[in-house]
Amino acid sequence: IAGDSTVNITGIADQEITSGGDAFYAFAINNTGGAGNNNIIISDNLDINGEFILNDGILDIDTNNPQLNIAGDITINGGDVSTGSGRVYFDGDLTYRDNVGAINFGDIYIGTSPDTTHLASDLICDSLTINSGDVLNSHGFDLDITNNIDIIGQLDATDDVTGDTTYIYLGG
Repeated sequence: IAGDSTVNITGIADQEITSGGDAFYAFAINNTGGAGNNNIIISDNLDINGEFILNDGILDIDTNNPQLNIAGDITINGGDVSTGSGRVYFDGDLTYRDNVGAINFGDIYIGTSPDTTHLASDLICDSLTINSGDVLNSHGFDLDITNNIDIIGQLDATDDVTGDTTYIYLGG
């Protein structure tokens, strides 16, 4: 499925996505079903080699606990994420932007070396690991981490605007 096209997941009912080990180039979710009918259930490991956009619906990485790899920019304009014990890897040079402001992506791992993740909003997660050789640039945005943070690589908390400060909140 990899190439240079975006796979757009639209609908008004629950949907299940099985990658079969194939990678996607870019992935966008816009499921406008009502509450309880708008889940996008990821049934196996999912590799997105480009941009990921969540506009509406619930990205369900809880039911089957898959590993989710995203190598392109991540933009959240709406919807939600249901997390489980699967890992989420930000495995490219990318920018993370949560325009909703309260989306928890679960257990996040930055990079597969050498990768740099830039924040364009606050980041909320259950746990955060910055792998060796990888960088998380906060640009003055906050980190809200429920459990733990492991910094093996580099956390650059330099602000972009005078007066911005990065706060790291641990324990919810």
